[in-house]
Amino acid sequence: MNRINDWDKQILTAQDIARIFKCGKNLAYKIIESDDMNAVRIGSTIRVSMKSFNEWIDNKGFLLNKEETFDNQVYTLEEIKDILKIGRNSSYNLLNENYFKIIKLGKIVRISKKSFDNWLNK
Repeated sequence: MNRINDWDKQILTAQDIARIFKCGKNLAYKIIESDDMNAVRIGSTIRVSMKSFNEWIDNKGFLLNKEETFDNQVYTLEEIKDILKIGRNSSYNLLNENYFKIIKLGKIVRISKKSFDNWLNK
């Protein structure tokens, strides 16, 4: 049986969005409901079209790599610290330099894996 590529989906669930941003499902629901993402509520579930999600991401200026799965799209701040072997303050200072794309989701920050890897490999 062929596994469907994540990016071939036409409809995303809150769980899909949580996987992309490495966050909890509750935060994914908050992102969907509070931002400019066009979503459809069906009973107690909520669905987002891939088109609407892509437009939302583009408006945020965030880079995704559609050759990777949902699970390999972002780095957390902890992962950046581990990769670069730097402390917390240095990692925040690096984020503020705008070398790569970040997105703020509530109180958390996620770093575009694609833009960070491009920056690191220069």
